[in-house]
Amino acid sequence: MWPVKRSTFGDEDRIYRTNPVPALVRLVIIVAVSVVALLTVDPRLAILIALVMAVLAGVPLALEFRRAVMISAAEFEYKWATGPPAKIRIADIESIEEPGTTRMQGVRPYAAPGLRLILKSGDARTFPMDFPDRIEIVDHLRAMISRASGNSAAGQ
Repeated sequence: MWPVKRSTFGDEDRIYRTNPVPALVRLVIIVAVSVVALLTVDPRLAILIALVMAVLAGVPLALEFRRAVMISAAEFEYKWATGPPAKIRIADIESIEEPGTTRMQGVRPYAAPGLRLILKSGDARTFPMDFPDRIEIVDHLRAMISRASGNSAAGQ
């Protein structure tokens, strides 16, 4: 139901998605255990606390389903959980680095693998890369950059 990777237009164009299902399972277990524990104290309080927990933890989790990386022969696009996507032309990317980065999970920061794109203009853009297919994403992006630089060199 939640594809991690799916081909779109051909073998070169791909969409990679996050897999927040394990976090969803953890959320359901935590809410269920809390409700069972609180039912012995006060049933009305248990239901209220379960609803509050589900909303506070569920909204950021639901937003995670929106995150995606889309790579085509012409463009790299990182779709954030909120806000507009970051689009970078493949021809504008000079190199790739793989530093660590920090993401927020609820109210806690955690270390995540990252992807830094060094642009020909000298700018750098860093993206969290905590996707199940992170290695494949980086390899595919490198192949697209290599292909684009080969095409531009052949056109000169």
